[in-house]
This record gives sequence, structure tokens and C-alpha cells, in this order.
Amino acid sequence: MYHGWLGLQKGLVERGLVDVAELFWLLSAPVAALPEVAGDGEGEGGGAGNGPLELD
Repeated sequence: MYHGWLGLQKGLVERGLVDVAELFWLLSAPVAALPEVAGDGEGEGGGAGNGPLELD
């Protein structure tokens, strides 16, 4: 028995319910959602973005 998100995906592939391309999409879906949750990536200085950290 598998546990967690990766275990669920692995179990689906072993049962033939999803193929490898779908598995790749399932694996990338949670990662793709992270920037939306963490910020818009357009912050400057003290903004709330995920932009590059600039050190002087």
C-alpha cells in the first residue's frame, strides 16, 4: 500500500489507470501551483513576490 501523493500516482500507474504522460502531468501539477500560492513573482524590494534576491 502506498502513502501520500507520490504513492497514489505510483499505484495508479501500476494498475494501468494512468499512463506515463499523465503521471508526469500529475507530478508537475502541485509544483506549478506553488508560485500562485507563494506570490506573483513581480515583487520589488519589500514586495510579496518570488523575484530574485538582489544583494548590494
